Amino acid sequence: RPFSVPMDSHLLYGLSHGLLAVASPGLCLFFRVIFVSTSYSRLIALRRRILRNPTRGWR
Repeated sequence: RPFSVPMDSHLLYGLSHGLLAVASPGLCLFFRVIFVSTSYSRLIALRRRILRNPTRGWR
């Protein structure tokens, strides 16, 4: 192994920290997009149901 153990762990720590710093906004955006798309599709389905039978209206 070219690296010593403390150097290796330090490198891994820095790398994981960098990955976390890069990935956490991406994850937030990813979850936000998923949430928005699911809520949007649910809203469309609800509107379609209401349009299909307007007598019942909002349940």
